[in-house]
Amino acid sequence: MPNADFQHLMAEAAVHQQNKEWEQARDRLRQIIAEAPAYPGARARHGAILLLQGLPNQAAEELEAAVHQQPDDAASWANLAMAYLKLGKGEHTIWAAEEAVKRNPQHAGIQNNLGVLYQELGLLEQAAAAFEQALRIRPAKIVSLRNLSVVYLRQGKLEQAADMMERVIMLQPRNDKAYASLGVIQFRQGSLKEAEASFQRAVALNSANAEAQKNLGVLYQQQGRKQEALQALQDALKHGYAADILIPLMEKLR
Repeated sequence: MPNADFQHLMAEAAVHQQNKEWEQARDRLRQIIAEAPAYPGARARHGAILLLQGLPNQAAEELEAAVHQQPDDAASWANLAMAYLKLGKGEHTIWAAEEAVKRNPQHAGIQNNLGVLYQELGLLEQAAAAFEQALRIRPAKIVSLRNLSVVYLRQGKLEQAADMMERVIMLQPRNDKAYASLGVIQFRQGSLKEAEASFQRAVALNSANAEAQKNLGVLYQQQGRKQEALQALQDALKHGYAADILIPLMEKLR
């Protein structure tokens, strides 16, 4: 097959991938790999699609071949780390993720992904360091601010957790999930008035934010405001929050 045909198939695969037409994309890539197994980028893209399809075994196999062919491809190393994580291969996950960072240490997305992998493995100090590095590279990276806030919360660093979430809100003042998350942190801090305001703001921005409604109900219950608590919990139930959690809380209020 002429090189121009390979390029055309790669372009078609990219379009199908963008449209989430996974099988059509894989069909184009398999044609390339069958005739030219080492064609640049084909295995990397195929592995990435397999990962998106929830096929980590096959994805890892393709991505291992991809990084062998193109060892400086940071994205393939990052995807390989994610495949290993889904397969429960902790040490392999860290190795592949750190290889990704070595290839492109100034890529905020790769640093963020490294943090996610560390977080999934319960390595909170390393996760925080990776998210902090991502933010040094891109201070306004929303996902890293949110992720770092979660890690700080898990570490009991409530003030730092709140600061990260407040930065998210400064950048996205209509982000209802950020207000809901800030409310959780404030609740943990014992700042109930501030937590109530944050939960209420989340619901005002998105009346279907069941998480904020549930937490507002718990807050009201703690304050002895039974009718308000019951209404908030009913709203959360209506918007899809888990009934097995809400119903016992509601029964205590009746």
